Amino acid sequence: MRVSRALFLLVLLTIALPAGIGAFSAAQQSAASGETTTITLPNGQTLEVTAEMQAAMAARGFPAAGASDAAVVEEVVESIAVLGSVEAARSADLSFRTSGTVSEVYVQAGDYVEAGTVLARLDTTDAEVVLRQAQLSLESAQINLQNLLEPPTETEIEQAQLSIASAQEAYSSAAGSDNESELIQLQLRYDQAVEAYDLAVQVRANMNADAAATALQDAAVGQASFNMEIARLNLEAAQSPDNSSLWAASIRIQIAQLQYDQLMAGSDAAQVSSAELSVAIAEANLASAEETLRRLEIISPIAGVITAVNIEAGSAAASGAAAITMTDLAQLYLTASIHELDLDQVSEGMTAEIVLDALPDEMFTATIEQIAWIGTQSDGITQYSARFALQTADLRIRPGMTGEATITLPGESS
Repeated sequence: MRVSRALFLLVLLTIALPAGIGAFSAAQQSAASGETTTITLPNGQTLEVTAEMQAAMAARGFPAAGASDAAVVEEVVESIAVLGSVEAARSADLSFRTSGTVSEVYVQAGDYVEAGTVLARLDTTDAEVVLRQAQLSLESAQINLQNLLEPPTETEIEQAQLSIASAQEAYSSAAGSDNESELIQLQLRYDQAVEAYDLAVQVRANMNADAAATALQDAAVGQASFNMEIARLNLEAAQSPDNSSLWAASIRIQIAQLQYDQLMAGSDAAQVSSAELSVAIAEANLASAEETLRRLEIISPIAGVITAVNIEAGSAAASGAAAITMTDLAQLYLTASIHELDLDQVSEGMTAEIVLDALPDEMFTATIEQIAWIGTQSDGITQYSARFALQTADLRIRPGMTGEATITLPGESS
């Protein structure tokens, strides 16, 4: 409530004038004595009074006579009361960055959470498979690069040498095989097959028998012919051996020798660069998989209180839709409007007392943190928004509560 300076002066005159009139009457009654003193009234005027008048005025609280220059005038105090509502410093509507099915919701309204807390998560089955594959690929690329950079171990050298020896042994076995006895056997079988065929043909030619016996002999000739052809093919195959096994054995020797030489020479710059590139690609793929997994989570960006939860497990969530709302209650403000006529009497940094409608028996201290430079007009009245920072962390105070802020103003000395 504002106390005007005009009202204060009126009160002073109400007290001063009767005292002055009384003092003037007393001065007339004791004029014969000639003992008068000059005093200064609160309105700035001077008055000649006697000792009796001075005593009477002193009893009413006026300065002693002759002490007008050192007189102390009581400080004028004014106050301004404004109405407003409580607001939080920060509030955030949180949403998923991709669409999907809600798997877990870890908070409910009223919970306090720290920054970085996972609040909810979509189904991560497919994303976790991709993540695991990316992790394995990176591990494989790192092992390959490490093997290229490190010198060969004794075990690796021994294994390479054994590979060469094994290939050489296989080649010697293929090159040194003796098939001469096999050729003799195959030639003998072929000759026997030819003789059997000739005999069957001769018997058939000299036969003079019934149809049944003739048919049986014809079958014998056919079987002898088949056996002879098989023996011939086997003999030709042995006489013209397939050297593919020998060639393959020689190739294995060359490969084993090259691997040994490469192992002993170490990795060249091109191989190392290629392996390093593989590691970089694998790391990028892993980072992408991790980011994909993070996009399936809602993570608290600030510390605060959960004020709304709009999703539940099993429900569908759309990208960008407000799923959870949280508010930072560490710093609360009362936002109110100051009349333009009172604006010159208030400034940022001044103290105010706050009384909330919800807590009428409590008084909270606040500081004017900000006053808007641009005012707003309503019904011809211009007002300026001011923000009062509450100097308390009382959890009973919630955003949206209404209340009154009383600003105590220092008066002017006269």
